[in-house]
Amino acid sequence: MQAEHLALIDDAFARIAAGDAVRLLLTMPPRHGKSRRAARWAPLWYLLQRPDHRVVIASYSAELADDHGRWIRDAITTWREQIGIALHPGSKDAAVYGLTELADPEQMSVLPREPYGRPQLIA
Repeated sequence: MQAEHLALIDDAFARIAAGDAVRLLLTMPPRHGKSRRAARWAPLWYLLQRPDHRVVIASYSAELADDHGRWIRDAITTWREQIGIALHPGSKDAAVYGLTELADPEQMSVLPREPYGRPQLIA
């Protein structure tokens, strides 16, 4: 079971992925999971849902934004077979990279509620 505040973040990103016009400002104390959820897991989840879209990771510093982008890139590289997407060959930069689908999206779905472990897949 996850904390209620993380479920609220998940719900907001699910609405964004569904195409709802959402203005979102996340404010909570440090070390409550907002960066990990909003700048790492939510963009990764979104890219799994819509690999043809692009995601911008912004932060108060370019270094932190690059760290989040690097984490997403590394997650895609590590779990590529399980999640069904991979980086385009030669697309290794932490800030800008392209994706390619490995599996038919209709045959795979990723559950958005498993934030701190490997993505849970249903085939």
